[in-house]
Amino acid sequence: MSDPQQQKKVLAVLLAVLAVAATYRAFQFQGGALGAPANTAGAARVGGTLAEFDVPHLKLELLRREPATYKPGRDPFRFGAVPSPPQERPAAPPPKRAPEPRKPAPRPQPAAPRPAGPTPPQVDFTYLGSFGPSDRRIAVFVKDDEIINAMVGDVLLGNFIVDKIGFESADIKFVEFPDVPGTRLEAGG
Repeated sequence: MSDPQQQKKVLAVLLAVLAVAATYRAFQFQGGALGAPANTAGAARVGGTLAEFDVPHLKLELLRREPATYKPGRDPFRFGAVPSPPQERPAAPPPKRAPEPRKPAPRPQPAAPRPAGPTPPQVDFTYLGSFGPSDRRIAVFVKDDEIINAMVGDVLLGNFIVDKIGFESADIKFVEFPDVPGTRLEAGG
């Protein structure tokens, strides 16, 4: 038993036993409940002598009651009588309507031709997601096995500006076309 930890544990147990023994001994000398003789039921120690007192009779029959009935259900904390189910009323049949005549579907209008002129470049990279605190999010993009991290306002590949970064999407605008609405890239798409 050369281990200091084991010695400390044994010392702690011995001190605990000593404390219990001292407490028991103190009760014996002070006339506490532990020091009273076993045959003095119904008596109390008063000034070194025993004084008799009445012990009330316990009415154990008052503790007995009907066993509760258990009905399985969803709420284990439900108490009281089970409420009666609501009265179901038969549903009134819906009013009959005459079928409406079918209207022909409108034909799609051809898209208006775009004016000839410069157009923004195609977005040729993918948005993977974002990380970081909400006030300084960092977006992660990938292009041809190259990972690009960018914050709001950063220029990507010389042609694109990161406009907004969300949890599942990022908005990209074009450097040379500031008036053209941006493109939203979905995560993983």
